[in-house]
Amino acid sequence: MQNVIPKKPPDKLRTVKCSFKDIIKDKNNINVIFDAVIRTNKIISYTYQFLRLVILYLYDRNKQIIDINEEFHINAKFRIKKKIK
Repeated sequence: MQNVIPKKPPDKLRTVKCSFKDIIKDKNNINVIFDAVIRTNKIISYTYQFLRLVILYLYDRNKQIIDINEEFHINAKFRIKKKIK
């Protein structure tokens, strides 16, 4: 058996930019994926703005700023679901 010497990783990495349309296999899904990306981006933007507003509100009123942890996320999800129904 021959000794296998692992190759060292390259010092520099090269990024190749290409269009999304060039790498997707099923062209019919492009609009579905773009729509999902846009909706996800809006949800994330609104969530960040809401959290910023809550933190600023609490800070201005000298109240304790909430810990944003897993429990906070679970409680927020239930509140949102209740309001949607």
